[in-house]
Amino acid sequence: MAGDLVTREGGPFVQRVAAALSDVARVYNARLGSEALQFSHRVTSVVSLRSTRDGQYVQLALDVATSDGNQPGAMVTIRQDRRGTETPYAFVADRQELRILCSGRALAPEAFVRHVVEPWLQELPLGAEE
Repeated sequence: MAGDLVTREGGPFVQRVAAALSDVARVYNARLGSEALQFSHRVTSVVSLRSTRDGQYVQLALDVATSDGNQPGAMVTIRQDRRGTETPYAFVADRQELRILCSGRALAPEAFVRHVVEPWLQELPLGAEE
């Protein structure tokens, strides 16, 4: 992947991921009628959702630096049912636009957030705090 595309599109990509994740929290909380999810945007490229009921979380750390020797991309950390998983994703160019490669598909930021968050949300316990 050309470093100039990551340099040019990386910041806006991170902002779109953050906006999509924030929207997930807002919509989810509105449907439940309480603040069940907290959105966080730390540093410049780490965004997360945390369940206020049990502490489970999903975190997306996006690396858009091209000069640090690391491969630009994303590391997704999911903590659920007392287990944690980390999954790396790589940036790809798709018609001169920055995308994330997931299961063989080049996803836009919003689709990437759905890909990561929807399965996690389906496993969250609903109802009263235990």
